Amino acid sequence: MINYGHAQGWCSPIKVEGLPTKRAKRKAVEREYLDKLKPHLPERTYALMLFLYQTGRRVSDAIDMRPSWLDMVSMRVFIPDTKNGEPATVVITSEVAELIAKLETRHGRVFGYVHRSSLYNTLRRACKKAGVEYLGTHQPGRHSFATSLSEAGWGTKAIAEAGGWKSTRLVAETYEHPVDAQEKAAMHFGKKLAKSRTRQGKIGRKAGS
Repeated sequence: MINYGHAQGWCSPIKVEGLPTKRAKRKAVEREYLDKLKPHLPERTYALMLFLYQTGRRVSDAIDMRPSWLDMVSMRVFIPDTKNGEPATVVITSEVAELIAKLETRHGRVFGYVHRSSLYNTLRRACKKAGVEYLGTHQPGRHSFATSLSEAGWGTKAIAEAGGWKSTRLVAETYEHPVDAQEKAAMHFGKKLAKSRTRQGKIGRKAGS
């Protein structure tokens, strides 16, 4: 109200500093996480989680997925409208395609969920039974997708294209979680040192011959 008053020329503006907030640290998981959950999940829930893990799509895309969006011959999903307001084509693996083919459509949806709440409740129960941390859908899905490809040597631009991100900066700052970065750096330079010593040894032997 005071800033509105300032805009009208009635008073001086004020500036209020925002309170510091600590962001919860996000993490990525390996396929093993889903394998532990599998015995405790309905088949359709496991198929949905694997779809998220292997495509990096948002959970809203998975929940809204209709049978008419699927082309099982080319193993593609055609999403008419994403969060970005644009259509998207998603390529799925043969593993996900086989799981989807076994599912009976419910409520007009491929995975049978209408609201996220019921999906999250199912996941929480499965995590408790499996003895693993509950991470929702975003971390086993979008975060893990980006991290897995990054660990495989993919560049940020390629990851953004594959997962449907508009911003490569968002991928780099939020979704990629380097695994054992310091250990890998030490191994990298250790190998370089070993190669350098081997090369110097060969040069020394040639000089002495």
